[in-house]
Amino acid sequence: MAATTSTATEIAKPRDGRIVIQPGNNLWRISRVIYGSGTKYTVLFESNKDQIRNPDLIFPGQVFMTPDVVPPETIDPTRRDSLKPEEGGTAG
Repeated sequence: MAATTSTATEIAKPRDGRIVIQPGNNLWRISRVIYGSGTKYTVLFESNKDQIRNPDLIFPGQVFMTPDVVPPETIDPTRRDSLKPEEGGTAG
């Protein structure tokens, strides 16, 4: 029997301050991916109390706000100024 791989429980870092709950997600795993620590699940819980009665029980399709998540910076490919040494550039 061939093994199947499910991507439904994978958690992508949100880019717009929101995340759509997928089957298998829980606040601990989501906060571990987003904030780097599962113990920060309370940030998600507090920010979405209007939708979450029990932090151990969330449902696929719910859309939660993810506070303090900064969207990735857009890099301007035409920018040519040098980086300062403290930014990773070389002195010169």
